[in-house]
Amino acid sequence: MFPLEKPYKLLYSINSLIACLREEVLEVRTSGSWVEALLIACEQVNPNQEFIAHSIQTLVAFLTRPEMSESLEDSPLKLLFACNFVECLQLALTGRHTPSTFPSISPPLTVYFSKIGPG
Repeated sequence: MFPLEKPYKLLYSINSLIACLREEVLEVRTSGSWVEALLIACEQVNPNQEFIAHSIQTLVAFLTRPEMSESLEDSPLKLLFACNFVECLQLALTGRHTPSTFPSISPPLTVYFSKIGPG
């Protein structure tokens, strides 16, 4: 889905996913009517959790690919990719409401990002 060998396509894809997630997350939070605001306050209206869960799994799979962690500090392009994917992951996690349904991350992301620098 995210081809490293085609950087423009990869950046276009991740920016499209960011736009979709932003719309999904903010659409629920910034509704105009008082009825929708009340439903949100009662947590009866949620973003599409299946879409968000699938997005999180896809983002984690990309970020934990071995080729992403290899020579990350020497490749400004890979660093740009990683920053965009982390931004997208942060947005997806913002829309997630039930912590018990998070995908398991094994091994932890800190293993991969520790190669960037102190953290």
